[in-house]
Amino acid sequence: MIRTDNPLGIIAGNVAAGGVTVWYGEPGIGKTALMGQIAQALGMEFISLSCALLNYLDLEGFPLQDKTSQGESIITRHWEGVWKEVTQAEGPATLFLLDEITRVPSAQARNALLRVIQERIVGSAPIRSNVAIVATANPVGSDQGVADLGSALGNRVMHLEGDPSVEDWHQWMRKQSHEHALVSAFLTVETSLVHQFPKQQKDRSGAWPSRRSWDNVGKAAASMKKLGLAPSQWVAGYVGEGAARSFAEWIAKLDIPSPDLILADPLRIAVPPRIDMLVACLAGLVRATRSRFTKQAYDACAKYMERVLQGNPDVAVEYITALHEAVDAKAGKIQPVGYVSPPALMLARREQNLMLDKIKTALSKK
Repeated sequence: MIRTDNPLGIIAGNVAAGGVTVWYGEPGIGKTALMGQIAQALGMEFISLSCALLNYLDLEGFPLQDKTSQGESIITRHWEGVWKEVTQAEGPATLFLLDEITRVPSAQARNALLRVIQERIVGSAPIRSNVAIVATANPVGSDQGVADLGSALGNRVMHLEGDPSVEDWHQWMRKQSHEHALVSAFLTVETSLVHQFPKQQKDRSGAWPSRRSWDNVGKAAASMKKLGLAPSQWVAGYVGEGAARSFAEWIAKLDIPSPDLILADPLRIAVPPRIDMLVACLAGLVRATRSRFTKQAYDACAKYMERVLQGNPDVAVEYITALHEAVDAKAGKIQPVGYVSPPALMLARREQNLMLDKIKTALSKK
């Protein structure tokens, strides 16, 4: 078992090498969603299958009576759903996720799955050459219904354990919506509440804080606000009483300048001194600038970002990048002014792009 703080890079590299990686991690850290991000980064389609629902007949194919060209009766096998997609002779490069592979419900299905991984065959149909297989799993003992892979299957895959970067998750959250950004801002100070896997089995089927449940809070927040519901009335349903109480208290005390005031006077409005308040402030500012999308708004935002850059360069770079992405999305209708990405950020992006190019090249040769 490899323990790493960079699971995504190792998984992507093993995909390029043609290997199968099983990524172990506690429920709620976002393994499935991050596999989808790997597929997107590699320019691949993404499909997933819940192994908890895997049936032996799904792998062997459904027997149907057919006839040969001479009219003789024969039995043929047919596959449906994801198995049909990955066994078609032609199709796009695809990342195929076997989700929760340690939950396969029967020994018969596990044996059939062994051929999928070892021989790349579903029943009697070969898996297309440009389909890469990956898997996720909850650790044994973390939940009911989770069993080890067994020696035959376990000896044919790379075993990887590790949580994705919290910093990367925060950046992803801040790009989703203003509400997601507020959740992220709160969790930059309440770091222990990002993920708290319950120790007691009886508590795991209820509400508890995880990356997945906080993402759900971000998704629901705008609709709840429109209905006049305060966070104290509903957030506990996703993350539990304690975490929800802390979040509601933080929201109630949130004191940041409005985007309208900043855009009207970017050189005089104070920059929030606390990192959580700053993140919440910049998330709203970028959202307002994007919605207006005038050169005047962009220039004012850039001036404010210049002041943020002096004291909090990491946070400033993230939101400056978001502004430039907005300009790119508008096909360059407004030329960027003010700051471009600092050299360190440009170098990091260049190295990331080179890695992705190598992986894509390796996949195209398969």
